[in-house]
Amino acid sequence: MNQLKLGWIDYSSEHREKVMAVLDALFAPGAVDELGIGRIRDGFSDIYFQGTSTIQTRAKYFLIVPYLLMELE
Repeated sequence: MNQLKLGWIDYSSEHREKVMAVLDALFAPGAVDELGIGRIRDGFSDIYFQGTSTIQTRAKYFLIVPYLLMELE
């Protein structure tokens, strides 16, 4: 990955630190939640779909959710 070289013409170290923090955030890997609803979505996901957001190694987890949905009907 190429590094961005940035020159700074200002005497305020506070402004420089803010700009560098923004530039570092641009190069961070991952998704950007521009609307800010990712935390809300994750909260509902944790409540309603517990144990289904990770890689499952046991078959019982594949059976619990469909069973609960059948009981809910």
